[in-house]
Amino acid sequence: MKELIKFNLNDYIHVNLTDDGFKYWKENHDKVFSGHKKLKKYIRTISYYKEKADKNGYVRFQAWDFINIFGDTVEMGTQPLFDLTLLIEI
Repeated sequence: MKELIKFNLNDYIHVNLTDDGFKYWKENHDKVFSGHKKLKKYIRTISYYKEKADKNGYVRFQAWDFINIFGDTVEMGTQPLFDLTLLIEI
């Protein structure tokens, strides 16, 4: 049997997003903040999101937040918006 580790959805994962993944992340964020004029100041450019990636192209998310943002994009037969190999911070 393989070794198992405990993983909490509050823990961090590192994900390598595609260009479409960054675009989707921005659009998702914009939907939340564009509905109220006082919050529109939090709308960012695509480069803001791309700058979150480390030198290897990975972006750090809490697992629950990543699922909240990208969960509805994962479906059999579709092209994922991220590399399916994730790094788990332990």
